Amino acid sequence: MTRKPIIAIDGPAGAGKSTVARLVAERLGLLYLDTGAMYRAITLAILRAEIGWDFNSKDCLAEISDLLDQTLISLLPPNSTDQPVQVWLNGANVTEEIRQSLVTSKVSAIAALPQVRQVLSKQQRDYGQVGGVVMEGRDIGTEIFPDAELKIYLTASVKERAERRQRELCAKGNQKEIEIETIMQ
Repeated sequence: MTRKPIIAIDGPAGAGKSTVARLVAERLGLLYLDTGAMYRAITLAILRAEIGWDFNSKDCLAEISDLLDQTLISLLPPNSTDQPVQVWLNGANVTEEIRQSLVTSKVSAIAALPQVRQVLSKQQRDYGQVGGVVMEGRDIGTEIFPDAELKIYLTASVKERAERRQRELCAKGNQKEIEIETIMQ
């Protein structure tokens, strides 16, 4: 093998991918890469550019493609395992901003766009060129690195995932009460 190993961690939201990936990367001395942060950063860029949300419109999709060409996302390792990857968008640290509810509510729609997936998939593969990375996110082991040395699929019950998400939101100071039963519906 001419490169360091790639560890791909996949699974649904709230299954513990980020926690496990950070711990594995720290323990093995590898780069931790949160691919979801990349999609959140692009979503924030689209929100800032005030591009419309009519994804059936060729003009809207052209604007998003143009924005993708002009957008630089950089991911820097966290200072410790209890911190997220530091996310920079066009030279500005947006680590906290990409986790706000507006971005969260829009990121799935953006992540589903083929041109966004194509650009970010290439960037993710570029990060893994030399290996030595623990990459977490959806489709990492199947689409991005199907030949990863280790592929892990984490899962948890819907109830456990909802409880984890609720704890995460509360820990971030989101005072809005979220009923577990509502999240699970």
